[in-house]
Amino acid sequence: MNLQSKPKKKGLLNIDSRIIWLLLLFFVGIPLVRPIGIPITVSQNTRDFYEILTEQSGITIALALDTDPAGLAELGPQISAILKIARDYNFKVVMVGWNNNAGMFANTYLTEVFSDVWNSEYGITFVNLGYVPGGETGMKQFAEDVWSVGQDHYGTQLENIPMMKDIRTASDIDYLIEFCWNLDYPNSIMRQFTAPGYTKMLAASTALVYPALLPFIGPELPIKSAIKGMDGAAMLELLSKHPGLAIAGTDAQSLAHILIIIFIAIGNFGLFLQKEET
Repeated sequence: MNLQSKPKKKGLLNIDSRIIWLLLLFFVGIPLVRPIGIPITVSQNTRDFYEILTEQSGITIALALDTDPAGLAELGPQISAILKIARDYNFKVVMVGWNNNAGMFANTYLTEVFSDVWNSEYGITFVNLGYVPGGETGMKQFAEDVWSVGQDHYGTQLENIPMMKDIRTASDIDYLIEFCWNLDYPNSIMRQFTAPGYTKMLAASTALVYPALLPFIGPELPIKSAIKGMDGAAMLELLSKHPGLAIAGTDAQSLAHILIIIFIAIGNFGLFLQKEET
């Protein structure tokens, strides 16, 4: 029996797959090392978030890091971007959370943004209160009496932390920013912090959770504004003029998409030429 071998593809249809992977690695890797700054459109909610947050300097904000490690791919760049804005506008920053990872995550991102002033500014302009146990009951207690936590993440008593002298209840916090990767925490925050009128709420969420938050976002609604996923972080970096991991990530994503479109076009053109030859 004679076996006929497949005709070998020629020209554009015979590009070595290793070349494709190397090009993809190059196009994705370069922006991650050195962000290009491909133009992105800033959504209205993200612009509102930034304008609300930066309306006045010197305010006190609390970042509630209620996420598991899986959420940090999107929420991590958001945390960094907001902390950089806080530093620019001389905010007092309280890091807290009702997820048991909160203290560890807060330490990571505070160190990233404030490492050069840690010894002189910790406890004066920023503090890590860490994980507050008790779920929604713990939230209620914190809102009524911030000092109920007793000590910060590192074991320092609140009475020995200068900035905490002016933060006794959640009413002393101008905005609480909830970082959420599910709906449990933002719903509890709305019930225990915004409904009783303690403080105003902003949200930073994963792209998956964001659509479920939309009915609660607005000037007269519980969540004044919100940002979504990696693209929301990139928009904040753009508005605050602090390009970082999010802009690098969107650059890499955009270039990868462009490269894939080019490969598709080359493949179709090569197929067209092959048909013309036959």
